[in-house]
Amino acid sequence: MAEATETKIGTEAGQVAENGGKKTPWIEFSNGYLDRTPVLQFAMTSVLFAIWAIASSLNDILITQFKAVFSLSDLATAFVQSAFYGGYFLIAIPASLFIKKTSYKLGIIAGLSFFAVGCFIFFPASRLVTYEVFLFAIFVEAIGLSFLETSADTYATLMGPKRLGTVRLNVAQTMNALGLITGILLGKYLVFQDSNLHAEMAKMTPEAAKAYGAEQSSAARWSRTSTCSSCSPC
Repeated sequence: MAEATETKIGTEAGQVAENGGKKTPWIEFSNGYLDRTPVLQFAMTSVLFAIWAIASSLNDILITQFKAVFSLSDLATAFVQSAFYGGYFLIAIPASLFIKKTSYKLGIIAGLSFFAVGCFIFFPASRLVTYEVFLFAIFVEAIGLSFLETSADTYATLMGPKRLGTVRLNVAQTMNALGLITGILLGKYLVFQDSNLHAEMAKMTPEAAKAYGAEQSSAARWSRTSTCSSCSPC
């Protein structure tokens, strides 16, 4: 009975959506679900799951790099994770309110925009070789990722029949594991190339150590911006 009602509502929505004699490629029901899954849009949304997984896995590698480059204590390096997850903590509810007032698509666009800004802040941070600027960049990235996760999880669920909503979310979540592996490989081959940075920097003069620190900061910047360049608004 419920399915029949849902189908009736969907048919009416499809008729209203007529534009120039043409109907939309799919029908949106009153509960937000679609009658079938738009494959391209769903694939693009699933890529977002990989993006935030890459960013998350790179944090652990950046902690090791920052500790060596800036000669930080264990307590100081903990601020990397604090800046990252602090962005989630502070922005998750405002992000959900923004999405509620606008749409999931605008939430994704806002998330990608914040994430891009955070990535590009790594450019001046690598030039200044300043730990605080890196932390700010990571915090801005986390704001964007908070928007993305809040939007994409529900958006992926709604992109098709209601009975397959959990299946779609699970399929999209498989990209998360792929992103984690990609992030580890990026860190291994592009950032964390030296087995012992402390030993390397101990042999250098202060000027050489500073230059080397800038080089390692640039490597961290490159890994972030390469992740950012792979994403585009849906």
